[in-house]
Amino acid sequence: MQAVGLLSPYLFLLVLMLSALSLNVVRLRRKLRVPIQSSGHKTLEYAIRAQANFVEYTPIAMILLVLMALNDCYHWQIHTLALLFLGGRIIHAYGLLVLEQRQSPSFKGRTYGMYLTFLVLIASATILLFKTIG
Repeated sequence: MQAVGLLSPYLFLLVLMLSALSLNVVRLRRKLRVPIQSSGHKTLEYAIRAQANFVEYTPIAMILLVLMALNDCYHWQIHTLALLFLGGRIIHAYGLLVLEQRQSPSFKGRTYGMYLTFLVLIASATILLFKTIG
């Protein structure tokens, strides 16, 4: 299997996740009859931010992982970082959509998800830097 092909299962799962987050926003917009923005509906605002945050970080992470594959980085590095990224995105979305909407909100899920996301971005960029300079 080509190294870039290693990412196919992760990309598939990320596409499913994006679809779920997007459909959640559409469902809430229809239910609340809100065509644009959130009109002050807290639940809709959280759903919009969960989807937007996913869209903000996923492309750069996938570009970095594809570049790692194209630069013949170790397969275990690519798998590890892809799994951490996927886990981070799941934890972040769960934290935002479930944990923060409780009576006493907790930022833990959201925070841990972002820690994993930043870890993947920094680690993959660092590995690529060292791989390309020598």
